[in-house]
Amino acid sequence: MRLIDATFDPVRAAQDYGRPDYILLVLILAVGTWLRFWHLDNVGLHGDEDIMGLAARGLVEQGAPILPGGMRYSRALAHTYLLAGFTMLFGDNEWALRLPSAIVGSLCGVLAFFMGRRFLDPKPNLVFVALIMFLPVMIDVSLTARMYVFYVAGLLLFGTMLFRWERTRTSGSLLLTFLIWVLTVHLHPLAVFAAPL
Repeated sequence: MRLIDATFDPVRAAQDYGRPDYILLVLILAVGTWLRFWHLDNVGLHGDEDIMGLAARGLVEQGAPILPGGMRYSRALAHTYLLAGFTMLFGDNEWALRLPSAIVGSLCGVLAFFMGRRFLDPKPNLVFVALIMFLPVMIDVSLTARMYVFYVAGLLLFGTMLFRWERTRTSGSLLLTFLIWVLTVHLHPLAVFAAPL
């Protein structure tokens, strides 16, 4: 491992963000957030959103994520409980079911900024944040009542915390990083592929 380690130089990105960089970052985040909330309830539930909505309704009405046919829906339970909480607060409608995804999708830009600044200089990092905020697929998953944007946010947070642990080497940072990874795997099993990091 030392031989492999010796062949790589650690990347040290510049941290000289100026006022224009921060203004551009805020503009990117603001426009990306607006895109995620614009017409949030304009289209009826489609695809698997119906299943998530019915599982959340089952939680509210029966205390368990039971679908109308009697089947228990146990995929990404933390997400289903979150949807149930939002429907209890805001009603059983498209807007309430999609609101958690829109919020988390908006936060992905902030998470991308902190993860990207570990490896990227200010200008490329702002491009990375803009890609996360304006990529059509990222906007789409932020507008649906599914767990996919939570999965992406979990991976961004996992990477950010992992690189924080790389600097601090504290056991608390490593434990928090591991717990974030476990939650992300709970939200979507493909997160297991982040384990080699």
